[in-house]
Amino acid sequence: MGERVKCKAIVLSEATYGEGSKMLTALSDEFGRVSIAAKGAKSAKSRFLAVSQQFCYSSMELSAGRNGIYTLCEADLINSFYGLREDVDALFLASDIASTVLKVAREEDRDTDLLRLTLNTFYFLSQKENAGRLALAKDVFRIRLSYDQGFFAVPETVRYRGTAQAIEHIVESDFRTLFSFNVSPEVLEEIDRIAQRAYDSMFD
Repeated sequence: MGERVKCKAIVLSEATYGEGSKMLTALSDEFGRVSIAAKGAKSAKSRFLAVSQQFCYSSMELSAGRNGIYTLCEADLINSFYGLREDVDALFLASDIASTVLKVAREEDRDTDLLRLTLNTFYFLSQKENAGRLALAKDVFRIRLSYDQGFFAVPETVRYRGTAQAIEHIVESDFRTLFSFNVSPEVLEEIDRIAQRAYDSMFD
């Protein structure tokens, strides 16, 4: 058994590992992207059953092992973002966002901004009252992510004044107020094009 460490982490993906266990890939506040073996987590009686689900955010105690893989020793659930599972569109978008974060996150890289962006986005998507604003949420996430990662260039010209105001809010606001605005359909269409270009620039 290796040295024990503590962190807070959100599960971005889960896969079967061995017999009755799971291999989790999570984003943590202390160690960036981490691979975690959750032994026996597939059992209905496992104390890790809840915390080993995708999107679950928990306080964890891990044991460092070989090949950079940690073993889950203790965990206390902070937020399951259960609302994501009650809306298929929100669930689909959250899964897409999780895949994107996995591409961007790096091991042993303490990127607290990436973690906060992910958590605040999942919280927004999990609230029923935001069901009609998923398209905007996707664009806000993509623009802020690409900006924080150094890939976003603020457009010199836009068609609508509301677009410029929205982009300024997205790149400058605190994560707690990131989604606290709305736009017209015309502005959303323009923001969507800008967000797509920014997203593509990260992975081209």
